[in-house]
Amino acid sequence: FTAPNPTIISGRLDEARRMLNLSSKKPFIFLHISGPVPTRRPLINLILRAFKELEPEIQYAISEGKPGGNASPQKISDSGWYFEWCPIRDELFTLCDALVIRAGHASISQSIPFGKPFLCIPIENHGEQLANSDKVSELKIGISLRQDRLTLKIVKEAVLNLIADEQYRRNILHLMRFARGLNGVQNILKEVKPYL
Repeated sequence: FTAPNPTIISGRLDEARRMLNLSSKKPFIFLHISGPVPTRRPLINLILRAFKELEPEIQYAISEGKPGGNASPQKISDSGWYFEWCPIRDELFTLCDALVIRAGHASISQSIPFGKPFLCIPIENHGEQLANSDKVSELKIGISLRQDRLTLKIVKEAVLNLIADEQYRRNILHLMRFARGLNGVQNILKEVKPYL
């Protein structure tokens, strides 16, 4: 990957934990959705309804990924927060027990170094994302769902399965350690240098 390995300052983690009043007694899920507004907004609405039904069991934060949007979290329920634009993304990636992301190369390569299993939902009719999400399922580092087939029940079951099944956590931690040992930027420089 050419995404840099995350560098997190523990003080910032504590600030984020306090800001969202996160409890260590319930799993924390971070939903970080990108992509075109026509596909992003309906997905966020559906997942938000599913998460509200899971509130006794989880806590969550949702980032709409709206450039220039409000960077202050809005409390939307007893266990949930909403960001139009999340300025503490890396901290929440670090604090969460699982992620919900799209299936683009950037989203996946930014997620793997945090070692958190993820639910990935590719943008409809997007070949690269569909192939990436199939690979996520094949590697068992997360669960892949198609947006056009989502229901509240499917989302809830997938989130609970992602949290409960240790296989996902073991596999993503293995891939995280492997990925951290590689330096995509250095590899590119090594290949390009002879041509300069």
